[in-house]
Amino acid sequence: MRVLHLVDQKNGQGCPTMFELLGQSLGRLGDVEQEVLLLGGEGIRGMAEAVGISDFGGLGVPSGRGFLGWSALLKRYQLMGDFHLIHCWSVGALSVAAILFPKVKKVLTLTSEPSGKTIKWLRVLSGFEKVGFKTTFLTISSTIRRELLAGGVDEGLVHVLRPGIDMSRVNEHARAGLREAWEVDENTRVIGLAADPMLRHSPVDFTWTVGLAAHSDEESGREYAVVLHPEHRDLIRCEKIMNQACPNGRLIVDERADQPWMVYPGCDMVYAQGAGGGGLSLIWAMASNRVIVGEATYGNCEALEDRHSAILAKGGKLSDIAHKLIETFDDVQTLGGLKDTARHEAYSYFSRSRYCEQLKLVYEQMMLGVGVTVAEIEVSGGLKFSGRG
Repeated sequence: MRVLHLVDQKNGQGCPTMFELLGQSLGRLGDVEQEVLLLGGEGIRGMAEAVGISDFGGLGVPSGRGFLGWSALLKRYQLMGDFHLIHCWSVGALSVAAILFPKVKKVLTLTSEPSGKTIKWLRVLSGFEKVGFKTTFLTISSTIRRELLAGGVDEGLVHVLRPGIDMSRVNEHARAGLREAWEVDENTRVIGLAADPMLRHSPVDFTWTVGLAAHSDEESGREYAVVLHPEHRDLIRCEKIMNQACPNGRLIVDERADQPWMVYPGCDMVYAQGAGGGGLSLIWAMASNRVIVGEATYGNCEALEDRHSAILAKGGKLSDIAHKLIETFDDVQTLGGLKDTARHEAYSYFSRSRYCEQLKLVYEQMMLGVGVTVAEIEVSGGLKFSGRG
């Protein structure tokens, strides 16, 4: 079986964590031959290379939009030979593949919640596809699946395939080097952000929350710091917030911030932001042995349980979350228990071997033309990964 992984640069969910998931199956599906084709320029190629994907084909397309390069894509596809299945990792890639290769079976992986407009387009697109060639949608969570179903996408086409991550990427020994580079000591409480895709979501509320915590805890003499990416939205505003909060608040800018396995070891806590929460970064936070504090959204609650593997609070009340943040830091016993539980559940439920096994099974079921089924796993998240989840 030959599978083509197709991604275009104008990808609403494109980020290193998504590419890391794409790379998990490469070379690990037995006799399944896989090739990767990236539609775009240096930006998309750089993300792939950053996570270790080096064997890929590249095709420049206008504005990074796959549809605008349809002619070049058609020629490249013909040169590469026929594929039995096209695995799309962006809606744009699926759109052009559906039009150019209507008789090739397709699968789309969704790692973050799509917008209402995107869901509407996916529903329309699947409606035009012929029976037997309709796209199979793989979501990393029940939360994303529920959004697709609520938007009218056929229930029989949407399946939850829990992601797998390479646990060995998390290097706890990197902590000292990271904190030295950030110029912080062990008296500084460094907090990372979990949101996917990270650069699409404004970190203003996150920064305000930590700023409020720093202000409330000023008498302790401890410093508080947040880690953000240099291309983050509203970065200047966030810097002003931290500067105005109080003398013991600061902002750390690190270009590795969108690669959680790289920066979380240097953090003391990870904040699961409501917008963009519940994604791949959250799983990396669990695996990184960091305590997690966040908003009790469906996405976050699907993977976490309050006071079991994280501390969760109602969204919108930043002062309440800031209070919980300080409270958690001061409770050493709770701190250790939360970290241990979260890491154990990450290792138990998001293994690479299980992900690859299930993905190969999906490919085989699609080729045989039988109904796709993905074995569910029993976990202890806030919504138990079922029912309302």
